[in-house]
Amino acid sequence: NGDGMNDQWRPIWTANANATLQWSIFDRWGHVLFTSSGRNDAWDGTSSGRPVQNGIYEWRGHAYDPATGVDRELAGHLTLIR
Repeated sequence: NGDGMNDQWRPIWTANANATLQWSIFDRWGHVLFTSSGRNDAWDGTSSGRPVQNGIYEWRGHAYDPATGVDRELAGHLTLIR
């Protein structure tokens, strides 16, 4: 809602410097609302510059750490309330 508290969401993760994380936010019909491959990118509850409705959204991601060989598929849900 723009009040400076919890205005963005991103997966919290710690990994080696060369580890990568790619993730996306989807609506209930499977349309991609946001996608990221940056370590510090965050979703602000918009799609194409317009606020999305309150609701439950799915996120899915892929993390890879070349130093350890760990390769994981990640997924979860988040609830957007303004």
